[in-house]
Formats: sequence, structure tokens, C-alpha cells
Amino acid sequence: MSESASQEEPKSAQENGKEEKEEKQEATEVKEPIEPATGDYGEGERCTDSGVELNLEWQPKPSALSKKDSETKVAETVVIRKSAKVTLSMDKTAQKAKLEQPWKKNLFERVEARAQEMQQKIIDKDNLKKELEKKAEKKLPKDNLAKEWFNTENTTLSTRAYLLDKLLPTLVPGVEKMLMQVEKKKLSEEADTPTKFDPVNFLGEYLMRNNPNYAKCEMSGYQRVMREVTEDLKVHVPDTICNRVSKIKEIVKEKREQRERINKVKIKVADTRKQALEEQFEEWILDPRGMIPMAVIQNVLHDFFQNSDFQLESCCKQLEITDSMDPRLDKKTFTQYVSSHIEDFKSEMFEELLKHLCHCAEEFREVIKADMRRQMFAELFLYCDCGKVGFLDRQRTLTLLEIFYDQSPKMLRTLLRNPRQWPLIEFEEIDLPEFWGDMDNQKHIYEDFDHMLLQMNTLVSEKHTSKMQNKLLENQEEQQKHDEQRKSAPPPNSLEQQRGTTAEQGPQRMSKEEEQGGESTTEQLHRKSITEEGTHTGSTPEQGSSRESIIEQTQHKTAKQVWKEKSCEPKSQKIEEKSWSGEFLTCNWKMKHAKFEDEEQANLIYGDSRFTDLHSIIRTIQSYKEGKGRSAFNGVSLDLLQFVQLLETFVGEDASLDISENLTSFFRRCYVETQEEKMSALEQVRQNASRVRWGLLLEALFQKWDSDGSGFLDLNEVDELLYTYKEGMEKESMKKAKLHIQFPQPRQGHEVRLSSKQFQKYIELVVSELRGNEDHVLESVVEFLMNALERSHIESLRNSARRKWLHQIQRAAETSGVSMEPVYAETFKALTQDAEAHGNKKISAHISLLEENELLPDRGNVLLRNVACTLDDAPFVLNRVLYRDMKGISFTVVDEGKPIHVPQVQHHGNIFFWNRSRCENNHNGSFLALPLQDAYMRIFGVIAVDTLKDPQEINIFLPHEIRFYQGVANVFSTAYHYVHSREHILHVIITGIGWLCSIIPSINTITTYFVELDTQQDSDYVLRNMMVTGYMGLTEIHTNPPTIFRKTCIFRDFLFKCTDSSEVVLASACGETHIVIPLRERTGEALGVIDFNIGRSRMLLYREYKDLQKMMKVVQAACYEILGEFSGETKKKYILEIENVGEVQRAGILFFRIMLQELQESIRLLNSIDFVSLLIYDHKLLMEPKSFQDSSGQFQDFEANINLVHDILMGVILFFHPELEFSSDFEDWDKCKLYVNRYLVENICTFDPTSSNIQVNLQLIDGYIRDHSRIEVWNFGNIVIEYLYHWTHICSALIELNKKLNSTIIPPLPSKTDSYVYAKMPGETLLEKL
Repeated sequence: MSESASQEEPKSAQENGKEEKEEKQEATEVKEPIEPATGDYGEGERCTDSGVELNLEWQPKPSALSKKDSETKVAETVVIRKSAKVTLSMDKTAQKAKLEQPWKKNLFERVEARAQEMQQKIIDKDNLKKELEKKAEKKLPKDNLAKEWFNTENTTLSTRAYLLDKLLPTLVPGVEKMLMQVEKKKLSEEADTPTKFDPVNFLGEYLMRNNPNYAKCEMSGYQRVMREVTEDLKVHVPDTICNRVSKIKEIVKEKREQRERINKVKIKVADTRKQALEEQFEEWILDPRGMIPMAVIQNVLHDFFQNSDFQLESCCKQLEITDSMDPRLDKKTFTQYVSSHIEDFKSEMFEELLKHLCHCAEEFREVIKADMRRQMFAELFLYCDCGKVGFLDRQRTLTLLEIFYDQSPKMLRTLLRNPRQWPLIEFEEIDLPEFWGDMDNQKHIYEDFDHMLLQMNTLVSEKHTSKMQNKLLENQEEQQKHDEQRKSAPPPNSLEQQRGTTAEQGPQRMSKEEEQGGESTTEQLHRKSITEEGTHTGSTPEQGSSRESIIEQTQHKTAKQVWKEKSCEPKSQKIEEKSWSGEFLTCNWKMKHAKFEDEEQANLIYGDSRFTDLHSIIRTIQSYKEGKGRSAFNGVSLDLLQFVQLLETFVGEDASLDISENLTSFFRRCYVETQEEKMSALEQVRQNASRVRWGLLLEALFQKWDSDGSGFLDLNEVDELLYTYKEGMEKESMKKAKLHIQFPQPRQGHEVRLSSKQFQKYIELVVSELRGNEDHVLESVVEFLMNALERSHIESLRNSARRKWLHQIQRAAETSGVSMEPVYAETFKALTQDAEAHGNKKISAHISLLEENELLPDRGNVLLRNVACTLDDAPFVLNRVLYRDMKGISFTVVDEGKPIHVPQVQHHGNIFFWNRSRCENNHNGSFLALPLQDAYMRIFGVIAVDTLKDPQEINIFLPHEIRFYQGVANVFSTAYHYVHSREHILHVIITGIGWLCSIIPSINTITTYFVELDTQQDSDYVLRNMMVTGYMGLTEIHTNPPTIFRKTCIFRDFLFKCTDSSEVVLASACGETHIVIPLRERTGEALGVIDFNIGRSRMLLYREYKDLQKMMKVVQAACYEILGEFSGETKKKYILEIENVGEVQRAGILFFRIMLQELQESIRLLNSIDFVSLLIYDHKLLMEPKSFQDSSGQFQDFEANINLVHDILMGVILFFHPELEFSSDFEDWDKCKLYVNRYLVENICTFDPTSSNIQVNLQLIDGYIRDHSRIEVWNFGNIVIEYLYHWTHICSALIELNKKLNSTIIPPLPSKTDSYVYAKMPGETLLEKL
């Protein structure tokens, strides 16, 4: 505790025991700490290289990430663009306990004891008074004659009350005494006898002697009753205290009775709800102990609270879902748990909850059935994996599925999915012509799906038509009968006839109302009771609340009756005659079956004493690996999760467990591996284990060597140490390894630097050149290098801390929800923490990114814009720009690609100081500028750090600090490109969804999720809901994407199934069908999933299904290209001219470019006969005229097909011959079709619609193309027309995008000031043509 704090704390009263000191302590109060105001920006100063402001007035908020945003927000230690405000709060109870002083506690205890003592005295005094009154009442009984004074007549009420209160209690006993005296002296008998007794004087003397203000005597029975009558009369006197108190008492009494009635109603309602929940509990399938997992009920409540119609978000926040399936609920605890979360529910809401519980109980049976099936398939995998290698052959598995499918009866094949079609086979396994040109409806994943759907629609339409005809005939017959009766019946009997007609029509009306879904009798009574209760007027608020309680009780009675009438019949506790064992693996499936090779190899290394120095580093590396368990798709083998998911996709949800058992038995018989295959699999496992072990050892060795966290090693330094291995005997062999590796090309005067991956590859090549077993040789080399590297304990601790800070930067990118703000924050946090801990410095920093100079191109083609900085430098640095013609060294860093350190900025002469109000003599400090490089070693920005605010005179950056700052720049570059790669992928997805929604109207919603690490350490991954596409392709992009946890998706686990296995999942939830498709990394793991909700339909039509495949294949190809380019694995390909405009614009058209390439390659594979058949198509009418004479409909279809062929070919011709529009041959098809030749095909395959030389009349071409719908092209069934139709639409879209370059393909990502943003791709939708 600090000295100031100890002085402020007063001594307790128990120590001195004096009251005067207590008063002094009471006056000494602990003041709450006052938060200091933000830093004085006038005193702060920033040393960097820029001096031009885009905005003349500085705004106190940090600027946005794009140059259009000017608002800024200040975080705790940094100023970044569009940062979210973070408030750190302390627990109120803890803060109160911290501020509470001992003397206060003493004072409160003494005051409380004194108050209790005084209260006890008052109670004792009241009790004594009551006992005395009871004794007096026993001596002198009450005289009820005094009750005659009670009269509530309004005219004399006030006077009577006054007399009874002030005069009569003394006057009446005086008169009584006087009369007794008269009787005693017998004055009434001797009226004429003179006497000294004067009754008036006697009465006056009595009144004076018994004045109630001075004399206190016992009251008689008559007086006590009179006092009671007086009190009763005072109540009725208006505008008096007693009257007001009486009314208050009456109100209090009414309220108390009201509360008692409400409590009784609440108890009855609670009992009713409890009984309904107990009855509903019987609908669930239970484990052998009669219990259900608590997590299941929590998921049910979570889904109900998430319903936006009910507005129960507050209840959802209070619900904490458990991660384990061990806690279980029986009937009693189930009722108590559900009741505790719905105490304030109204009856309508409770009825909805009962319906939801009943529906979830049905779904839970399906979930248990699917879990039983998955356990069955998991056991099958373990049986087939005889060698325990952890994977099975994928092609053999697909072959067995094809055999089982072919041998199954036709009725069973309608339930199974065709294993020869996607998604059981991959896009790469389908030939290009078949993928783009196959229009055979028989190849649907469900056999004869389109044919069966057409028959079903026909039957429905015929039934509807027959019903309409019958109704029309009945109405006509009734009308005729009614007209005849009107003509034949006499007028006097017309009224009776009308009554008879009405009576006959009554049952018909009732039946029609019932068919139209009229209200039930129970609901009518329910509404009637509510209406009657609501018609009373003039009621008090308390009466209103009572009425509401009674209404609620009535509603609950009605709801209970409805529940009993509509409740499901008692369900069997068996699923297809199979009992549930109680084991539920949906939530912990991955933890039970997943196998982590790196953990096993790490444990083996821990047991090897040769690598003791690397153990701590390897443990740190393993602790940073999170989100494990996702399977990587490789197209060759299947691990357990992928095998189970593949078989589950094949069987489907509608098939029974018997079918799954038959499939399992079939696999047990037929899945056989040869001895060679088993040995090959074992060898592959051994190689994989060796590769993982090598990776751990070399990564740990690299981190030990790179003790400062720079991220690179000098090749010369590595060679110098390697060549001393075995006293230089292996030097020549090691030199041969350099012939097989291509090192990054260094700039002039720079050393060759090796990253971690390059270092590992280099050492592996060196080991391959040495003699002996490669595993033993590598371990020997690693041991030699490890022992040769001497690191002190201080260096090891510093290295560990720096690795942690660098990891937090990358983790911020992976958990940011595609946002750069957390990355900026963690970057500056790492810089400042290292400067304080390892350099004892106070630094300032900022990040500048290169931008194209569009406003002032005379000052240079590019500029550096400051996008983020530390807090105190916001007024001077943020959102400023640096041009090439200004003094500074940042552009020198950009040009040379190496860091520049200025030890003393005041003597440099080429440094620009932002705060010009400060004296130049105070410009004392160091300045360091580091380049930001991408995977291709291209510079895209600069990180600048200075020590101008450090009070020390000597504050230069040491070499180990500079190397760490290089590591920060390297990790920031990786995190920066990680975030922007996800942005570009979202842009591609939006483009693809816009294209898909324009041709498929039957998709309800499309939801895009990204996989991210959970913010909690050592936890499972989560899904972030990035955007939702609804009707007409309108996409809602979330600013703060909602987080989806596995534990909340027991009833919707298909999202995590898809992510775990990296396989397509077909599932249903809440009666809606979902097609969930993974987006894969280049390694095969899922980086996200796209959920296509197609509503109540079982599946899309084959045409729509094929278009969905095309969209996903192109999106996946674009993802591979984007990820490969950002990681440096592949070189950028610029196919179209528009791609050279910029990275953002390129991401906007990448989807169309890849689809255009696919179509051009498909068209190139066509032969000349395919085009000739189109050119002679219209001659079929001349060759076979008789075939069209009998059917007019067939002739019309043929004419429509001819128009389709002419228009599509004409639209394609106009792309290459726009001059034809002004030619006389334009209206002559026989002359126009001469342009369809091999040159046209070559032009199609090499056409760039974004070229600046292209000048076409797009409106004229659209007039030919857009008059024909997607269904019309599909029904025509010609592969050439199919290709050209898509080709023309893509070219038109690219031309439109090229015209609106600056406004249409900017990434539609929201800013932090928006809650969401809507995005839609430009262009006319094709839905109107469908």
C-alpha cells in the first residue's frame, strides 16, 4: 500500500474507544478517485514525416479506415479508426467493500443497537397499557347504553362528535353524580322544601374537579363505550385526520385483500403451469434413469428467447448454457428449471412456449436418431480401420456406396442420395463439359425428383380444378332451384320460404367456416371471457390488476384445456423399437473421436531429455494452437468425421435405422484392404508423424534462435553455424542443399533472411543430403544447433513475453469479425509494453499505409496516410498524409525496403515535427521507421516509433528492440492481409449470391458464416454470422457479427458438422431444408460455411441444383486464388484489363472472371457439329412438315426454340460485329448466321469484355438475350445455347461493372457507425423473366 493511501485511511473506533475520535473519523471521508481528463494534446508532440492535413479542423474522434471517414474514436492506449468504445467496470459490491471504513461499521452497529433498545421500550410500554385496560374492563364492564349517542346524521355529525369528544365524557358522569346526590337528599320528593344544595354549583364544582386536562381518574364502563362511539363518529366527520386515516386504512385493507386474491391467482396459475410442464415432460425421450440433459432444455429455451417476435433478449442473456451433457433433469427439476425462467410470462407466451417444447421434443427424437446413426457409423469406421491409421480410402468408400445404391430397390433409392452426384463427389471429380452442359434431369441427387414433383403438382392442380368445377356446378344448381322456387311460390309464403332456405344453408355455412379454419369453441369462450371482463368501467387500478389476474387465471384454465385437447398422445420411449442408452455425443463428438497428432508428438518430445531446452518453447507453441479438430479435405482419404458425414449424407434423414444397419453390414462384408494397402497406410501415418515431429522441433529451434522475435534469421549466420556440424565434415553435402531451394531475392546490400517456413525447408533439405536415417539425422542436427545457441535466462524470459505479444496480434485478427481495429490496438499494445518492460522508454507510434494519390498527382503517384496511432498523438498525426515532395525518411524506407533508425532527430535535418508550437530545442529523441511488406516482399506501408516524449536524455533504440519491432511489423503484415483476404472473400460471395438469386427464386435465405477462434483460451471455435441474404438478393452485412457457439446448436448442429468435416451437409430444421456448403482453406479445412435455406421443399429442381453447384465451384476457386495470393503461394493472375485497376476492384469482378474462364474453356472443347446443328435447326420444319400438323402446341414450342437460337446467336455476334447493326444484312438471318464460324469461337474464348477497345451496344444485345428466361434455355436442352446464354450474361455484367467502376464494386462492408448495411450487386434481375 502506498504512503498516501495509508495516511488517508483513519484508525478504527475500536482502537481508541473514544467518542470524540469517532466524530473526527466520521468527518474524515474517503473521496472517490477522480478520473483524469484526457491528455493535454498541446503538450504532446509527434515526430514523423508528414505535414499535410486533408481536413483543416481536427476532430477529437479517431478517423475511419477508409479515407472517406473522418470521425475518430479514442481507445484506452491507441487511437484507431472506427474503434469500439471499451468500458472497464469494477464489481459494485467489491468497490463498496473496498471504500467501506472500519469506523463506519462500528458506528452503524452502535446506532442499530440503540435503536433496537428504544423500540423495545416502546413495545413494552404499549403492552403494559393494554394489560391495564384489560384489568379495568374486568372490574367495570362496558355500559352499552352509550351506543345511543352514535348517529351519523350529516347536520349534527360535527357537533355531536365535538361534544362527545370534549364535553360529554365529563358532563354525563357529573350529571349522574348530581342526580345521585339529589336522590340521596330526597330533593325530588320535597320540591318545596328549601335547601342549600344547588345542582348547578354541584355540577360546576364536579366539572372543575374532574377536568380531564388535570385530573386523571378511572373511566366507567359508560365512558369507555362513549369513547369508542366518539372514535367511530370522528371517522365520519369529513376533512379530519381521523376521516383521512380511516380512508387510508380502508384502501390499505382493500389492497391487502387484493394482494391476497392476486397471490391466490398466481398460486393457481403456477400450479396450472407446473401441471402443464409435468405433462409436457412425458413427451420427451428420456434416458434409462428417466432424465433429460439440461443442455437440451437450455437450447430449447435459448431458441425460444431468440425469436424476434417475442422480444425476450433479456431472458436470453440470463441463460447460461452448460458445456457438458452430464447435468440431467428429472420431472421435478425440469419443471422447476423451466418455471424459474418464465415467471413473468403471460398466458399467451406460456402457451407458445408449450407448443415450442412439444415441437422440440419431436425434433429431439430425430436428433437422438441421428446421433444413434452416427455412433453406428463411427463403430463401422473403427471396424474397417484395421491398422488403426485413422483414415479410410475415399474412392473405395464411394464405390461401395454406388454398389449398395444400385442393389437397393427403387422405393429405397427415392430416400437415398445418388453417390455419383454432388455433394458425395467433388466438383473437381466432374468433367468440365458435364459440369456446365449436363441438363439430364435423371441425374438428380434424388432419383426422378423432377418427374415426381411434376406429377405431384399436376395432381394438386387437377384436384383444385375439380373442386372449383364442383363448386360452380353446385352454385348453378342451387341458383336454378332458387329461381324456380321464387317463380312458383306465392308472395304470402315468401318469408317462410326464405327461413327454410336459411335453415338449409346453415349447416353448409358452418361447414365452410370450419374448412376455412374458424375459431374453436374454446377460443371463442376465451375471447368472450376477456371481453366481458374488459367491459367494466370505473374500476380502480387495483381492481384492474385484480381483473387482469382473474383474466390470466381464466386464460390459463383455457390454455390447459386446449393443451389437454391438442397435446400429443403419450410417446413411446423407443426410437424404431430401439431404446436410447442416454449417451449423447452431439456436443462432445469431436473431443471423443478427434485425434491430434501434434499433441502426441509433443508428448514424445517432452519425454526426450536431449531437447530439454526446447520443451518450454514447444509447450508455448502448443498452447497457442486453438480451434483444433477441423478435418482437412484431401480428396484421397476420409478420417472418422468425414466418413461418418459422408455415410450420413448418403442415407439421409428420412431413412430408418434399419437401412443404416443394412449399410453397416454391407460395409463390414465388402470393405477389404490388401496387405500392401495396409502397409502403405501405416507408412503414410509414420511419415505424417515424422513431419509433425520435425515441424515442432524446427519451429522451437527457430524461436530459440530468433530470441528477439524478429521473425527472420540471417542465412549467413545459419550457414556459419551449420558448417561446424561434425567439425565441418558435412559442409560440402550441406552446400548441395542450396541447389534445391530458391531463397528470396535480397535487395542490393541486404542479407538473405529466412522466415520460419523457409528455415524449416532449408534444414529438411540439408538433412536429406546427409547420410543416415533422416529422423535420426534431423534430431542430431537440431540437438547440435540447440546446444550451440547459448541464451541466458533473461533472454529466454524476454523471448517468451515477446512471443506472447506477437501471438496476441495475430489472434486479434483471427477473432476480429473481419475488422482491423483490434489488430491496431494489439499492435500498439505490444510496442508500448515492450518499450516499458525491456527498454524503460515511453514511446509513440503510428502506422501509415500507401494509397494512390488521386487528388494531387503532381506531388507523387502515391502517398502515405496515417491510419492509426497512439492516444496522445491523435490531434497531430491521425488521418494526415505524407507526399513525396515533403521532407522525411518514410519514403526512403518504402524505396529501400529496410528499417531506418535516427538516434538523434534534432540533428538529422530531414524529420518533420507535427507539433509546431513546441520549441525546437525540446526535440530530443530517437526515431525508427520500419517497412510493412506483403508475401511478395512488396512495401505497402510503414510503422514509425519514436521516443520524443521520453524524459530520459539517452533514449536510443537498442538492437534487440529494433529486431523485435521488425517482428511486430512482420506479424502485423500477416494479420493485415488475413483480415483483407476475408474481406475480399466476402466480396466474392456477395457477387456470387447476386448472380445465383437472379436465376433461382426458390431460395429463402442465404447465410454466410466465418470460422473464428473463441475469445476464451483453450476453447472450441465459433461461427460468426457475417451476412444474411434474403429476397431478391438483398444482403444484410452485420457490423458486429453475432457469435454462434456449438453448445447452443444441439437442434441446428449441421453448421458445425459441415465445419468439422469440411463436407457438404443436407439437413432439415424446423421443417425447412438446409444445404450447408463449406468454404475451404488451401489446406482443406473449412474457413466458413454458406447455409442455403430452401424452405419447405425437399430439394431444388435439377436446373436450380446445377446452378447452385456452378456458383459454389466458382466461389471456391476464387477463395483458393485469393488465399494463395495473400499467402504468397501463388502469383497474381491478371486476366482481364479491369483487374489492373486495384485490389478492391479486382475482388469485385473475380467471380465473373473465373466463371468466364470456365465457360470459355468449355466452349473450346465443343466441336463444329454442335454449332452446325444450331444453324440448320430452323430447316427441321421444312424437312418434316407433317410432324407439326397434328399438334399446334408442338409447333408453337418449335417456333419459340427457333427464336431462342436466333436471338442467342445474334447477341453473341453483336459482341464482335457491332457494325452489323447499321448494315442491311442486320434483318436477314441467312446472312447473319454466316458470322458463326471458327473465328467466332476463337474470339469467344479470348474475349475480354472489360477491354478499353470494346465498344458494343449493350442495350441492343440485352434486347436479344434478356427476353429469354433461364427455364426456357434449360428446357431447350442444347449445350451450346446453355454455354452462350451464360457467356452473354457474364459479359454484360462485366461491361456494366466496368462502366460503374467507382460506385459498384467497392466492398460493401459496413462502418462502425452502422448497425448493418445492405448490399446488392448491380444489374437487372432475371427473376422477372422466370
